[in-house]
Amino acid sequence: MFALPGVLDILAFNQHKEVGPVAVKRIIVSDLSGKEVDESAAATIVITDHPSVSGPVEIDVTRDEASAIDSSKIDLVSLLVYDGGSQPRRVIMSGKDFEGLFKADKADDVLKNARRAEGVSSQPKRRRSSSGSTAKRVDYTAMENIGLIHRGKVTDEEARLVRENMAQANKNREREGQPKIGEDPKDAERYGLS
Repeated sequence: MFALPGVLDILAFNQHKEVGPVAVKRIIVSDLSGKEVDESAAATIVITDHPSVSGPVEIDVTRDEASAIDSSKIDLVSLLVYDGGSQPRRVIMSGKDFEGLFKADKADDVLKNARRAEGVSSQPKRRRSSSGSTAKRVDYTAMENIGLIHRGKVTDEEARLVRENMAQANKNREREGQPKIGEDPKDAERYGLS
């Protein structure tokens, strides 16, 4: 049982007395500053992607701490690396690290003279929603979307369509730079493959 210092003693003391219901006070502590936060001034931050966790987690903060957080200006480069494997690898690196790869010429000069990549989108297709926008829902049972990796549960209908149309599902994944179905051991469970 998790208890704050001092709370455990009070609850233990009350268990031995013949008293009525016991109230429990919730105390919020900012995970950023370590300071106690009044409930009316509390906010929550959900960390959706971080190398230390495998899924979304949330932390408690003050509203002032939350409003002070803004996007950082970081130049990132997204690459699809075709290195002889069956599928390209998606790599994301800082602009500075990318420029460091070029020894003979400057990265900008090479990129200005580079060939256009055919059949590859410049950004991975993701559903993004922001306050005030109306995000279009993706129908993962539509033939152009079956097999694509997404958040949420794979429906029975989606799994059936993937099993019946494996070539199309892999074509969709290739278009989006995603690994072929079967390269991830979880695909067997996701789509009911045997």
